[in-house]
Amino acid sequence: IYEREIPEGWTAGEFAHVYQYYDKYNVGDAMSATILELFRRHFISIDVGEKKKQAKITVIQRDTETLAPHEKTVYDMLNSVSNGQPFEMKELEKCAKKYYNNYAKTIEKFKEQTKAKAVKMKFYPTFKDDKYGNVMGCVSFSAIVLAGVAFVAWFLFGSFFPHFPIVIA
Repeated sequence: IYEREIPEGWTAGEFAHVYQYYDKYNVGDAMSATILELFRRHFISIDVGEKKKQAKITVIQRDTETLAPHEKTVYDMLNSVSNGQPFEMKELEKCAKKYYNNYAKTIEKFKEQTKAKAVKMKFYPTFKDDKYGNVMGCVSFSAIVLAGVAFVAWFLFGSFFPHFPIVIA
């Protein structure tokens, strides 16, 4: 199925895990999409500056019950930077550097929250229920064992198949 829109019931942050399943998941893209979603839904306002990092973000104080857990996490992170005042992205970067451990925990929390729906919908199979993963694990293990046997045979006999005389009757 080819989709141009994020499926109904998914947020951009959640769908990033599905979209980027075969590629490396980029938490920055997912957080940016979540910030834009907060803007679209009027939880924050963004006043564009002349330069990229001069955009001012204002967190709008309102009820956050309608936010998904990961959206609430980003909203709270932005709110902690703002202290009720508009701020520029470079201020967010300064806070992230100054309070690195807190921001690292927030980012990990965000990643787990956004991944939860994809796991629940079985887009991320667990080792326990991934029949193909188990088969591929066995095949990989078998290939490694065969390669080891081939190496030992080569080392001892000079080739994988020892040279035995062939008797034709």
